[in-house]
Amino acid sequence: MIENRGPTSCLVVGNYCHDVLMKDSVVLAESLGGAAAFISAVLDGVAIASTFVSKVGPDFAYSVARSPSVSESSKTTVFHAHFSSQVQRHDRVLKRVESCASITPSDLPASRRFEFGMAVGVAGEILPETLERMLDICDTVFVDVQALIRVFDPADGTVSLVHLRDSGFDHLVPRIGFLKASSDEAPYVGVEAARKECCVVVTNGEKGCTVYYRNVEHRIAPFPTVQVDPTGAGDSFLGGLVVGLIEGMPVPDAALLGNFFGSLTVGQLGLPKFDFRVLQAVKDELQRRRLKMLSHERLNGELVFVKPIDHEDFCMALVRAKTLPVRECQQDQLLPVFYKQRDKLFHPVWAWSLPSFILRLPYSVIEAMVWSCVVYYAVGFSPEAGRFLRCMFVLFSVHQMALGLFRTMAALASDIIIANTFGSAALLIIFLLGGYILPKEMIKPWWLWAFWVSPLSWAASHFS
Repeated sequence: MIENRGPTSCLVVGNYCHDVLMKDSVVLAESLGGAAAFISAVLDGVAIASTFVSKVGPDFAYSVARSPSVSESSKTTVFHAHFSSQVQRHDRVLKRVESCASITPSDLPASRRFEFGMAVGVAGEILPETLERMLDICDTVFVDVQALIRVFDPADGTVSLVHLRDSGFDHLVPRIGFLKASSDEAPYVGVEAARKECCVVVTNGEKGCTVYYRNVEHRIAPFPTVQVDPTGAGDSFLGGLVVGLIEGMPVPDAALLGNFFGSLTVGQLGLPKFDFRVLQAVKDELQRRRLKMLSHERLNGELVFVKPIDHEDFCMALVRAKTLPVRECQQDQLLPVFYKQRDKLFHPVWAWSLPSFILRLPYSVIEAMVWSCVVYYAVGFSPEAGRFLRCMFVLFSVHQMALGLFRTMAALASDIIIANTFGSAALLIIFLLGGYILPKEMIKPWWLWAFWVSPLSWAASHFS
């Protein structure tokens, strides 16, 4: 049994394993695997306190945050995932090469109760009596159906599935809180019968997932991503689902969070490494939603299955979080490239300054027209058309002056902190010594040069 620091609210039961990815019999990669590893990445990423019960053999090759129990009498579970480049074969063929010892009821915490439990076996390590013990010590238990219905060919370990009613776990379904199945596993569950006894969540890859509970059915949108390795996507989904419910979210929002973490996982090879900026953005959004979720807490011990009115807003917030590293990378890369080209005399100065000036001309014209039309006649200026047009031209010139001033400062400083400092000082001098805030007669003689240099003084002289 492995326990992290802090108050424990979630129990995760399932073995770590060694995953080997192969394509056309060639090894592509080897990585840490097992549902516990993928779920740990999600829970640790958002700082959810949890206790893990996991077993490995003495040959376990990876360092993990919580050292699992070592079974001296067996080897670490090993899976080979076989992919093919043949057009007619898109799915992987999964084979269990080695199998570690099963997790028994005595391996679970004896004197502790948990709010949530997760039965996430991958190689048949969770026994019916182990799941029954989890149901006794956890308020709500999430079960990945692969832990219940997987069987393994005695000859080569090829993974196949049996129907849930033939698995030996069927009698425990009424006590399960959530049953997660992939679209390939769903026919072996009997969704229509199971949804009457527990919440069934069916994941469907790039199409998102569907939540079934009694007469409720919600389709939850996916997050588009480029699939690199589907291994662990369902485990990360389940981790995200649990995180959402721990945070007090309605089930549809929690499932959306599960889709989010699943999409992050399939975009990486093996065990995912989540970008800290993405995780921080997710935690900030969860904190924000927690503060406004008083009406979405559990009601009379029941979870909320109604899709909230701001469900789409949450989806967009997660999309922004997912694309945050890309946007920041683009922003971080633009200026360094420009300065590198400038320092190497890659292009003449006018190649950048002239397009920047031309593109701002329509903006200045619109600003001058709107301001003149709103202000000129309202304050009682001379109604002649020529004077009106001259006023518009003055405002256009002042706007161009401001744009040019700050472009110049940005080009000279090449640093936002320095540019902001000198920009603020320039604004102070221009406003104070432009003849409007301080009349010319009040300006000290040694500052009169600034009055005549300030473009605002000439603009104010025109209007007066």
